Amino acid sequence: MSRWFILALLSGFSSIATALTWQQDDAAHLSLAYPPLVLEAQSLSAQQQQLKLDIDGLSITMDNQLQAGRRVIHISSAGNTNQLNAEQQQHISVLKPLLPLPETHSALWHHVHRSLEVLSNWPLHHPLDLVSEDELQTRRSSGLCERINEPAIARYGVFKDREHERIIGPYPFASGGCVGRCGKGCIGDGQPNNSANRFTLSCFDHDVCAEVEGLLDFECDAIFADTVVDFYDAQDCNEVLDQQAKDSLALCFEKALQVTREYLPWIDLSEQNKSEVLYDAYKNPVVIYHFNSGFQFGYAWQDYYLFVPEPQAPAGWNKIDRNFCAP
Repeated sequence: MSRWFILALLSGFSSIATALTWQQDDAAHLSLAYPPLVLEAQSLSAQQQQLKLDIDGLSITMDNQLQAGRRVIHISSAGNTNQLNAEQQQHISVLKPLLPLPETHSALWHHVHRSLEVLSNWPLHHPLDLVSEDELQTRRSSGLCERINEPAIARYGVFKDREHERIIGPYPFASGGCVGRCGKGCIGDGQPNNSANRFTLSCFDHDVCAEVEGLLDFECDAIFADTVVDFYDAQDCNEVLDQQAKDSLALCFEKALQVTREYLPWIDLSEQNKSEVLYDAYKNPVVIYHFNSGFQFGYAWQDYYLFVPEPQAPAGWNKIDRNFCAP
């Protein structure tokens, strides 16, 4: 059965309401229109998905295949140009957050989301024609989630002979950082971006190359193709960061209750009603335990916090950092 969805929206760069419509006939085919963009995606087989996108006379085809343990991404273009302009890229980047989350839909939606992420971060001077491929096991092992905040050596150049050391990240993520992240800058920087904090060696090399040599340097262009597969297969580092935050909070939980009972004995700690993970604009995780009394215990960016509701809090205690669990 076909499913049609219509949503009227204001474009990020236009005062004219733009209607997004999409239709999914089955798990193997979907189409959408977000004027002036038209997109069609289909699963050609269990191992191959294809996306075709038309915008302002530019046609882009993105073919995604698994071949004997290798991911192969083939991108081609046709029309009056082979490059995106800033307005087209902005339109694509505005579209992606409006679509259903891939986790709740088919593999085809994963392909659509990842492909739009690639286009949202594509260097505008770079032709839309390339082939990117790698062994899946090699690609996944090149992730840098466990090495965020550590120094690493970026290597680029024809013979990989140019080397520069930088800190991966660093974390917590903030504007001007996120070295090694697959995407422009950081989440929250307010530019065409994607919603995942994927950090990989290929993206690290490209970031440092662009910083040192300039984004238009041909050597940075040469290694850009290596980053494309990472948008499809690299791990989202928030899976690691979220768990680290939860583990850190759990390790300090009993100490937090002990300190609270000692200094704030009137606070009711008898019943915890929920815990949650929140994010700031850069997707830095904040983990919070809530108690029925309104008391909260939280962890963010290597700091622990006690949140005591008014009027139960003595002067100077409400929402004040009590970094009692720091190593």
